[in-house]
Amino acid sequence: MKLLFGCFTASFILILCTNANSQNKLSGVQGQILLQDNILADITTIALIRVRDSSVISTISSQKNGSFIFESVPAGNYIIRVSHVGYQKYVSAPFTVSNTATINLPGIRLHPAVTALKGVTITNKTAYIETRPDKTILNVEKGMLAGGVSALDVLGSAPGVRVNSGGEIFLKGAQKAGIAINGRLVKLSAQDMADLLQNMSSGTISQVELINNPSAKYDAAGAGGLINIIMKKGLDDGFNGSVTPGIGQGNYFRLSSNTGLNYRSGPLNFFANANFNNYDTDHTITTNRYVGNTTRFNVNYFNRQKTYSGSYNFGADYSIDATHTLGFLVMGSFNNSFLNKNTLSAIANNQVPDSALRTLSALNKRIDNINYNLNYSGRLGHTNQTLSADADYNIYNRNSYEDLNSSLYNVHTGLTATPLYYRNEAPTHIVDVSGRVDYVNPISKTRKLEAGLKSLYAKNDNTQSFDNVIGGVHYTDPLISSEFDYKENITSGYINYIATPSAKFNYQLDLRVEHTESDANTVTEQYRIKRSYTDYFPVLMLNYHINANHRLSLNFNRRIDRPNYQELNPIIAYQDKYNFTEGNAYLRPAYQDKIELAHNYKNQFTTTLYASFTKDFYGFSYFSQNDATGTFTVGKINLKQANTFGVSFDAPVDIRSWWNVNFNVDASYQHFVDYAGLLNQTTTDAIFKLNQQLTLPGDIALNIYAQYEVPTYYAIYRYKASYYVSPGASKKLFNKRAALTLSIRDIFNTDRDRYSTDYANLNMMGYDKKETRIYSLSFTYRFGKSTVKASRRHVTGNSDDLKRVVGATN
Repeated sequence: MKLLFGCFTASFILILCTNANSQNKLSGVQGQILLQDNILADITTIALIRVRDSSVISTISSQKNGSFIFESVPAGNYIIRVSHVGYQKYVSAPFTVSNTATINLPGIRLHPAVTALKGVTITNKTAYIETRPDKTILNVEKGMLAGGVSALDVLGSAPGVRVNSGGEIFLKGAQKAGIAINGRLVKLSAQDMADLLQNMSSGTISQVELINNPSAKYDAAGAGGLINIIMKKGLDDGFNGSVTPGIGQGNYFRLSSNTGLNYRSGPLNFFANANFNNYDTDHTITTNRYVGNTTRFNVNYFNRQKTYSGSYNFGADYSIDATHTLGFLVMGSFNNSFLNKNTLSAIANNQVPDSALRTLSALNKRIDNINYNLNYSGRLGHTNQTLSADADYNIYNRNSYEDLNSSLYNVHTGLTATPLYYRNEAPTHIVDVSGRVDYVNPISKTRKLEAGLKSLYAKNDNTQSFDNVIGGVHYTDPLISSEFDYKENITSGYINYIATPSAKFNYQLDLRVEHTESDANTVTEQYRIKRSYTDYFPVLMLNYHINANHRLSLNFNRRIDRPNYQELNPIIAYQDKYNFTEGNAYLRPAYQDKIELAHNYKNQFTTTLYASFTKDFYGFSYFSQNDATGTFTVGKINLKQANTFGVSFDAPVDIRSWWNVNFNVDASYQHFVDYAGLLNQTTTDAIFKLNQQLTLPGDIALNIYAQYEVPTYYAIYRYKASYYVSPGASKKLFNKRAALTLSIRDIFNTDRDRYSTDYANLNMMGYDKKETRIYSLSFTYRFGKSTVKASRRHVTGNSDDLKRVVGATN
């Protein structure tokens, strides 16, 4: 692995040096654009095109005085193409750029388009929901409430997306989706991700991409697909930024803040973002379970969690010339949580109370993560072929310290036993190193070839010291103290072929190959699980335009879900001596084959039939019980198969010019089978979502979102119906540079899980409720140039791997 990464790094540096040394001196091209009646043409699109191969070198927008300038242009022959709404397109005569001076083009005058008739208003309204063959796009900027809701509200209203009470986000089905911002997968726990998105204004978002079937260019990991949030980008050079302070009130008070800065000057661009949250929250779980035929455990668990968390990123891009860019990016996050947990287990025999066990816990958990990325992208010689490369180094540290105090009360004697004190320390250290290279070759105007290589090495060290504390002296308990080490090396390559044989038909054929070497070493228990396997992941996308109103697409995708590192870690999380959580080092990856047939009408209404077949499915919390001791364990286990057949329908409708409604329904039939022969369950499920956006006079916008899920069965649980409503309002201020937003998440406080299970020897009912009713007030102000060109979209080479680092932490 070290030799491979060394070769990759050496090749990466050689590419950069070769391209940098081969560049000629650079010059510039500038001019000014006028409209009818000598009006200066601001916000006009100008493209610089190289004559030799007709490639677009750069695209910019004119400034308010109609002027424009292309900087750092290599010597050669060029033309410019100018576009402005309502005017004829302008193409210049060829001109030559030398190495000595900036080219000043004569004044360019645009002429009105023939179609721009007097009395006719031409609009270019992009649909809020746009369906493409490979993904669904939410054009948030085109929404009636572009600045009035949170990012979490935007995702919750998106077709096929479901956000549960725990903050977990699903995309069409039971598989969790990866969340990326500008192509970079964000590795936060479900609740932290929900808090981050809740405090991110939709006014900072340009688009949201819902990618159900990612191409082979993406890692095959993640059966739930990818949700990519694209932030707004400006157009010109200069400085800009935004600040968004916010407050909230649920059961407790909370604060948040976000600051973003960007500065571009010529070929160099600097950027930085920082986010901070300070909040309290709580979590209640009630379970009633039977052990055998006579013993019953009624468990009431409550925790209050105070968290200080933040994330940051900073970096720079340097344009070596118009076709080569070098950049670095540093991304980090921290989370410091203090939990006070109170568990009361009431035990009864034959309906007669017997005893009560109370365990109090004080847990301090600190997570620090930082990722370093070096990236390059450029064009090969004088061709349209491109090459990009990334090298990444990621460090993750988790430290937790927990003090527990348990006491047992005997109902028959009225006596309380001497309290037992425990001390638990469980540090985790994870390092992964990765490198990747991607190549794109536009073979012709109708064909394109993509290929790439990637290698990842990860090392995970975990220890747990669990001590009994007697008289201030620590005595290590060898039964639950342990050490776990995990190593993994994944080497992969892919090739994609994209073709458009006709104006009505196009297709894409992909193949990704991944070879995995893993070593799970349970040092204390003295067993070791080594695996070595090679997998092939084909992708097929077919798209046929029947006519202007009807489009069909057929997609097939095979993917893998590898357990994250904490799900493999057998170290336990202790609630009391009868209730705890532990990982499963024997857990196997899950494989999913998915096929979708979609029909789109007028690029607006979409109906999708889909089927997924998952082998070794483990995407649920598994409960097990020991009847002899009464202990209850939460963990993960592989089911034999989990198959889903479903249909979804998306209908965005404009009832009035000021009233927009988005309706989505996702109905499915599911089948779960286990290896033990105890589970062969079928069920139906349906989720209805209604999102209404109203634009009122005075730059006021209202939003009302509602969701309802019917009673259903999932893995080994039966769930009752779930539903909630979330309203919001927004007011634009200061010439639309600012927005004041009030939102209420789950206004009726109805979002919770109510379930029961009767599997194997387990007979249990449960109620799970996190804090969900939260009133949030935020203020966003944007300063500086409103048309500053933002940093190019960054996708780190290990973004698909980072999501496996963070697992269940409580």
